[in-house]
Order: sequence, then C-alpha cells, then structure tokens
Amino acid sequence: MVTFGFNYYMPKSNSSATTGYSFSSSTTLSSRAVSVGDKIGFMQFYVGRKRSFVGETDGSFTLYGIAEFGLLVASISSQYGNFEETLYSVYTSEFEPMTQLTIDLGVGVEKELGFGYLFSGLKFNLPANKQGDQIVTVNIPASISFNFGVRIPFD
Repeated sequence: MVTFGFNYYMPKSNSSATTGYSFSSSTTLSSRAVSVGDKIGFMQFYVGRKRSFVGETDGSFTLYGIAEFGLLVASISSQYGNFEETLYSVYTSEFEPMTQLTIDLGVGVEKELGFGYLFSGLKFNLPANKQGDQIVTVNIPASISFNFGVRIPFD
C-alpha cells in the first residue's frame, strides 16, 4: 500500500542563559546573565509504502513494515528574559527553518474500528545526506518517532 502524510511533533522547550555586555565602561556591571528560552518544533511530510506481515491491509488487525522518504522541517524560536536594552548588548539570532531529507524505516499495527482504523507505528528517521559521492551537510540528526492516530480510508 502506498502512503503519504504529514506528522506534527510537539515542540520541545529548553532554558539556558547568555551574557549581556555593557555598551559603556561606565556601566556598573560590565556584563550580566540574561535568561533564554528556546523552543524547537518539527513537521514531517512523507511518501512511502506499507507491507503487511500479519493480517491483510484493511483487515481487522494488521502488523506491517514501513518504508518512507520524507522531508523533516525544524523551526526554532528564542525568547530572551528582561534586561536593560539601552545598557547591555545581547547576541540574538534569528533561526531559519532547518530541513532534512529522511529515509524512514519502521513497524506498525492497525486495528479496525468500524469507521476507520486505529494505528500505531515506531519509525527510525535516518538522514538521507549522501548525493552521489558528495556528503550533504546534515542539520538534523537521526531520530526515532512514535506515531498513533486514526486512519480513515478514502474509498
């Protein structure tokens, strides 16, 4: 069975600190800590194939293998804590969304519900970073994803 779809991964938050440096040597503190909150989210678009190992496609229960080709997109945003912007300079950066082609391999199960199918799958998302003899820079590392949901077939 040929598949295509979209996955949305819940954003992950991280807290850290950076240093703000004073514009002037007459400022009492020459530097100060500034809190930073980063948030990274992922979306994946994919096309692939499922092959049943146990049961039949669209049967009451199916165990299947997954092979997909995908595009993983990561967006990053940062929020900086309060500091006196007229007294201190903090290095801030705007992140462009990162993209990575992936080859996804995994296994899944499906159970018929009557109106559709309850499914769950475990996939390994491997970076597809070789083009001929050239290595393409990898922005996003390999990952594991667990998916579940309801599949409603278009008959």
